[in-house]
Amino acid sequence: MNENDIKAGSHIPILCKAYENGDGDILEMGSGMWSTPILHQLAFRNGNPKRRILTLETDPKWFEVNSKLFESPMHQFKLVEDWETEKLIDETHWGLVLVDHKPALRRKADIIRLKHRAHYILAHDSEPEISQYYKYHWCDKHFRYKYEFKEITPNTTVFSNYSDLGELKWK
Repeated sequence: MNENDIKAGSHIPILCKAYENGDGDILEMGSGMWSTPILHQLAFRNGNPKRRILTLETDPKWFEVNSKLFESPMHQFKLVEDWETEKLIDETHWGLVLVDHKPALRRKADIIRLKHRAHYILAHDSEPEISQYYKYHWCDKHFRYKYEFKEITPNTTVFSNYSDLGELKWK
């Protein structure tokens, strides 16, 4: 494991806090070595499934590895060819969505797409130097609330139209 692998998990503290403070099904857009196993363990504590998870992935290698390890009746995986036409995103009101998928420039469109379909939307890699690339600032006007988790780099921004996000603020 190298430094970049460790930094890839910078969203885990706020992801866990959002999980604990929310309810409803979980959408993971882009699987990972950090988020996928942790969400799986949170949702299936002591083998008792608490929340359904849908993990969508565009990379066949990540899809193969993570689906073999974690797929179950309560944790579904799907290989996505085109985010724009992926209908599963629109079929549920999600309790929690993690946006960490490729292509990176697609992220802002999906955050806006989910503005009335998710309680919490977490956007990974949101510090100013990188956020300009993802154009997360374009999402701001679509949400009543925004919280920037800056305690660990890369940063993670949480968007919501349903909560003032005070319950997620790091103290």
